[in-house]
Amino acid sequence: MSRLYIKYQQRLRIFKNIILFTSCFILFNFFSIQIIQSNSYKDEITTKTKSYKYNKGHRGNIYDRNDNLLAYSIQKCLIWINSSTTSIKDKNQIIDLFSSQLDFPKSKYHNILNDNSKYVVIEKDLIVQDHKDLIEKINGIEQVRIDYYNHRLYPYNELAAQLIGFTDHQNQGKYGIEGFFNKILTGSESIVEYNKTASGKTIFSQNTSNLPNN
Repeated sequence: MSRLYIKYQQRLRIFKNIILFTSCFILFNFFSIQIIQSNSYKDEITTKTKSYKYNKGHRGNIYDRNDNLLAYSIQKCLIWINSSTTSIKDKNQIIDLFSSQLDFPKSKYHNILNDNSKYVVIEKDLIVQDHKDLIEKINGIEQVRIDYYNHRLYPYNELAAQLIGFTDHQNQGKYGIEGFFNKILTGSESIVEYNKTASGKTIFSQNTSNLPNN
C-alpha cells in the first residue's frame, strides 16, 4: 500500500471516530435532558410559564323576605401599564383603543402615558360587565395589566344601613347582616392557575378546574 492510501485510511478512521463520539455525546445529552434531568427542567419551565394566585368567589347577595335586593357585588377593574418600557408605537395603539372604546379624547391618554413610570393607571373603577369588549382587546396587548376587585352596592343607599351593615376594603362584612352572616356570604377561596407570558403578564389558564365558589 502506498503511504498516501495509509494516511487516507488513518484520517478516515479519525473522522469516523469523531462522528461516533459526537453522535454519542448528542445522544447522551438528549437522554440526560429527557430522562435524567426531565423533572428539574419541567419544574423550571413550569416556574417560568405558570403562576398561581388565590382567587375568592363573589360575595353573596342579600334579599328581604319579598326578594327585594338589598346588597350585591359587582366586579370592577383597574387598568395599568409600565410606561417606562412601552414603545411609542404601542402607546399610540393603547391611546387609540381607549379613546375609541370609552369615547374620551386622545389627549387624555396622551397626558397619562407621558408619565414614564413603572406603574401608570390608565383607567380605574371600570365595571367589568359593561366593558367586556375593551377587556378582551386589552388581553391581546402584552404591556397592559388588569387588576380585578369586587365592589359592594346597596340599591337603597342608607335605608336600613344599620341593619344591613357594610363591607370594608377587603370585602369583609362589618356590623349588621353583612357582619353576622359574613362566613355564609363570603365566597370560598382557592388557588387558581394562570399562564405567564414572556413579559410576565398572567392570563387565565383554560385548564383550571379548581375555581372558587361564589
